[in-house]
Amino acid sequence: MAHISFSAVNASHGQELGDTPQVVSFLSGRRGAQAGQRLFIFLDFPGASASICADLARALTDSFNRAPGGITSALRLGLQALNDRVAQINRGALPGRKLEGAVACALIADDSVIVARAGSAMIFARAANGAFEVLRPDPQTGAEWIGHAPQIEVHFDHFAAQVGDVFVLTGARSTQGVTE
Repeated sequence: MAHISFSAVNASHGQELGDTPQVVSFLSGRRGAQAGQRLFIFLDFPGASASICADLARALTDSFNRAPGGITSALRLGLQALNDRVAQINRGALPGRKLEGAVACALIADDSVIVARAGSAMIFARAANGAFEVLRPDPQTGAEWIGHAPQIEVHFDHFAAQVGDVFVLTGARSTQGVTE
């Protein structure tokens, strides 16, 4: 099994803010998953409470773990369940108080990384050989916030994992004022 180093960075104006409820990591409980697969989730819902973040992560992971079919299908269903939960939370909320955001997930296995993102989520990937890639929503189409429409568009990326690879899961709203 691969050794994975993981850390969450939660900073504002150069100051570390400690742990963040926006980052979730868990060992996959899917029957079809390989032993030791780990799913990392970044919830780009600035201002969401810890309990809301936990509720959203639970909706995604519960659906992911119960989903039939392959990994990408399970990730798509998990993200759709999260979208449905955000829409449910937003029912009856005042216009300025509605929850909106994006989600990025990375499923890490021994030999690959499968990334799923919805809304304005972004992935920064740097291979051990120094190649650097930024994966973000297409500026021509724009990105719907999660919870605004009954269906969401999920984007997938697949990487062959190598020692030294670095992946950053984030979102447009959580990186305001941060240069690439």
